[in-house]
Amino acid sequence: MDASLVTSPRNATETPWQRVRLRVPREDGALLAQPPLPSVGSLLERNVASLAQAECSIAGIPLSDLRQQAREEVLRAAAYWTRELLGRRPDFVDSGPLVVSGHQPELFHPGVWIKNFAASKIALQCGAVSLNLIIDNDIAASRRIRVPAGTRERPTLQSVEFDGPEPAMPWEEAKIVDRPKFESFGIRVQQAMAHWPMPAPLVQKVWPFAVEHSRKTQNLGDCLSAARARLEQVLGFGNLELPIRHLAMQPSFGAFIAEMLGRAAEFREVHNAVLAEFRRVNRVRSHTHPVPELSEQNGWIEAPFWIWKSGDTVRQRAFVRPGSPEVLLATAPDESAAVAGLSPTMADDPASTRHVLTLLAERGYRVRPRALATTIYSRLILGDLFIHGIGGAKYDEMTDRILSRFFGVDPPGFLTLSATAYLPFAEPFPVTRDEEGRLRQLLRELEHNPQRYIPADTPTAAELIAEKQRLITSVGCVSTHQSSAEASLGCVPTRQSSDADSVVRQDAPYATTHPGLHRYRRIPEINRQLAEHTTQRRAQTRDELAATRDQLTANQILTSREFPWCLYPLERIQRLIASLPDVG
Repeated sequence: MDASLVTSPRNATETPWQRVRLRVPREDGALLAQPPLPSVGSLLERNVASLAQAECSIAGIPLSDLRQQAREEVLRAAAYWTRELLGRRPDFVDSGPLVVSGHQPELFHPGVWIKNFAASKIALQCGAVSLNLIIDNDIAASRRIRVPAGTRERPTLQSVEFDGPEPAMPWEEAKIVDRPKFESFGIRVQQAMAHWPMPAPLVQKVWPFAVEHSRKTQNLGDCLSAARARLEQVLGFGNLELPIRHLAMQPSFGAFIAEMLGRAAEFREVHNAVLAEFRRVNRVRSHTHPVPELSEQNGWIEAPFWIWKSGDTVRQRAFVRPGSPEVLLATAPDESAAVAGLSPTMADDPASTRHVLTLLAERGYRVRPRALATTIYSRLILGDLFIHGIGGAKYDEMTDRILSRFFGVDPPGFLTLSATAYLPFAEPFPVTRDEEGRLRQLLRELEHNPQRYIPADTPTAAELIAEKQRLITSVGCVSTHQSSAEASLGCVPTRQSSDADSVVRQDAPYATTHPGLHRYRRIPEINRQLAEHTTQRRAQTRDELAATRDQLTANQILTSREFPWCLYPLERIQRLIASLPDVG
């Protein structure tokens, strides 16, 4: 595909689509960084310059002014909230570029956690500020983690709950429902891990922080975030922290909502066109990957936001219906689901939209961005460098084109970062899929070409081997190529065999009357007789194959990268952090 730049409809440059394949790093300690971390400093400088030159207005506010407003509001809110989280005012420099990352407030694996340490390191080495957005508008699907159980040879997974069971709901709504279970979580995890010969897991050090914070708030996500953020500070890292629920209440975010809802029809058209291109380039057939289309029903236009009411467990899609004297905002494409009326000129009147959002919040309604909208706001309005994991980076191929076509700006570059760290509870087995394939092939050979593994002078075998060779030679079959005689019989050689002795009948009715029928019946009989001389070897190979498969199955757990960070010993996390190269 041509890599030259093309011009978007709003005069921003846009690179042609390319099929990008980001693969999860599989080896222990492996790091994926695109672009490489030593070049991030120059990427950050380019982003700062590009965003400063962008000629764009959002809700009637020049982008440069809105970016300055957003920075001041968000850093002020983040400093206050981080102080509540850590119990002290965070140390940060209120100047320089802003590096942003984010994730749900769950007990994620170290491959996700590495983004937090990288953001802190980039900020330190580039004179920037780092902010971690806590994505508490996403769904808390489970209140348990999985820990390794069983033995090295037969490992299994055991669930340990950190709270009582509750329906899936937005993290913002998730409250601690079983305090004894929550407070005993650290001890129960240590007990579940006690039989493994590894250093004490981090949960021993950090869970008291979560319990301490639970005495200030029942919000489950906040308590998990407190444990993580406190440990980051202990390790000499750490970022400003801010949940999406607080970000969404800032006036600058209200201006963003006003722009998106005021131009909902145009955004939907751009969004769906870009999504269709993404699916075509990446050969995606799913109607939900990487995101669903935005719909339009009877004049109601779906916008990239969620709406729900305090205490609800289900998020509703946001719909707007343009009209006069007001634009209706609803939780479904129906007037009966309307929750508020907005100004028809809201795209140029953000103050009226913020007023409506404030009134909705007072009535208990949450208006929160979906993933794509969060990224657009973070990359375009809030930050100078956004750090993605592998999943987020895939849909930012869409975001780049939306920024070009809808906002008319050159998209700022982002960093994709992920890592793999094995939980050191047991040593993986030194086996590979290639070894399994070799043993399978050997077993097949021992059954269908046993003469290759029997000495030619073996008593009772020599004559059979010679007879088999005569039968092969007599029909003129060599290697895997089909002879004219075979062709006349409708026979083809089996795959992965270099001998014509594996020729099988393809046209059985015709072959039964052919003079060569004896050959096709005799060779399998010879193979069965010869195989009696490889009985022990076949049994040994089957045992090796079974053992290899068992070890490969065990390695799926022994080398899993999905264990939560709180199970890891401190030394393993420190080693992972040390693998981060300096930023150029």
